[in-house]
Amino acid sequence: MPKQKIQLTLPANLSYSSLVRHVADEVFSTAKFDKAWCSRLKLVVDELFMNAVRYGSIQDKSSVYATFEYDENGIQFTIEDDGTGEGVVSAGELKAIIEKNEANSDLTRTSGRGLAMITKLWTDGIVIGESRYGGISVSFKKALSTAGEAPPPPPIPTGLIAQAAAAQAAPKAPSQAPAPSASPVPKGPSYEIKLSGEIDQSNIDEKVAPIYDQIEVMPEGGTLILDFSELEYINSTFIGNLAAWYTSLQQKGGRVCLKNVNEEIREVLSLVGLLEILECPVT
Repeated sequence: MPKQKIQLTLPANLSYSSLVRHVADEVFSTAKFDKAWCSRLKLVVDELFMNAVRYGSIQDKSSVYATFEYDENGIQFTIEDDGTGEGVVSAGELKAIIEKNEANSDLTRTSGRGLAMITKLWTDGIVIGESRYGGISVSFKKALSTAGEAPPPPPIPTGLIAQAAAAQAAPKAPSQAPAPSASPVPKGPSYEIKLSGEIDQSNIDEKVAPIYDQIEVMPEGGTLILDFSELEYINSTFIGNLAAWYTSLQQKGGRVCLKNVNEEIREVLSLVGLLEILECPVT
């Protein structure tokens, strides 16, 4: 198969995240990656697009440039911005940030840490350089020959979940002691909220608002059950919220439980050490 190329020029707006993910899914599938690897690589693309919009661009004024190239050997994806954003950094600075976050266990920085982890585990390496449009260019490659069983995520101590989420919820509060690895099942009432569709940066505020409202009024010892049966996709910011909900309810003697989690989301939550803590039996 001769090399194929698909180029997208998009307004710098996170409402296009879903379009980019769906194009990525089609490209990776056409390039003969299996469903699991399509899902993994799609998440990498989404994180790169989000960072290009948020940090390298001015919303609705700048453009972001995405290029997919593939042949019988595998794929290459490149994202470029024009460097007009307030959070713009140089190529060297971004490379240093990603290298630092590869070893970072702080879940309050899920976006940076998540991007570093997934590019290290799921791609054949990234290349960071100067964009032809004036900003930064980030590329990754993935060969079909290396798309076997995904490497396991590094172990994350349970206590870090509570510490990190507490810091995210109240960054100026004194440090919290690590949570025990297991806690008694709360005796209070249960409340259930069903989530659906795709949760990304374009709609996360709307999607999580009912959950924050519910947690605010929950009594001591209550259990919040999140039904993921109709949830198709989550991003790293949602994972940060999950960590915060976990600690908020722990401090009330309660817990968060996830049910009906699909395989794609299970893998992402396992990557950051949350699945084993949050997916618990609901009685």
